[in-house]
Amino acid sequence: MTTGSTVLCAVDLGPQTGRVVYHAAGIAGVLGLPCKILHIAAALSPHLEAQVADACAKAAPYELPIDKLEILVRTGVAVDVVGREAAANRAALVVMGTGTHGGLVKLLLGSTSAAVLEHTQVPVLLVPPTHVNIVDLGDRAALTCGPLLVAIDLAEESDRQVELASRLADAGHPKPLY
Repeated sequence: MTTGSTVLCAVDLGPQTGRVVYHAAGIAGVLGLPCKILHIAAALSPHLEAQVADACAKAAPYELPIDKLEILVRTGVAVDVVGREAAANRAALVVMGTGTHGGLVKLLLGSTSAAVLEHTQVPVLLVPPTHVNIVDLGDRAALTCGPLLVAIDLAEESDRQVELASRLADAGHPKPLY
């Protein structure tokens, strides 16, 4: 069994884009998977992929080779597009930012983040709008967060969630803790 073949990074090109892309690329590096950037646009235009790549390159840290990441531009309702692209790309993980729009859950997560968590069958990493990084893209991508807390829904098939949590735990602590 495998958790997937890619890390899908959903960006809205807002102020958190650099942090989200940085974390997606870092987690992809830790897991040894390619990273794809997904942007959901109101309408498609001929040069939109290049514009998204340029915006991500400007927002992301200099260590990140944006030109080597595949850019996907789609239209539609965000939660539907993220779910569809996660399935189509056999994503091991979806990485996206959180926002603050009102209501307790929406305040903590953002309405799109909350909807993706509720409706997407792929594990989701939400990058908060803080300056704390959980990955480092130095010489080699590495986790820097310390202990990991991974929520697993045991009411559903959780094999993919457990395998991903295990791979991240191994990446964070490559040697036994005994």
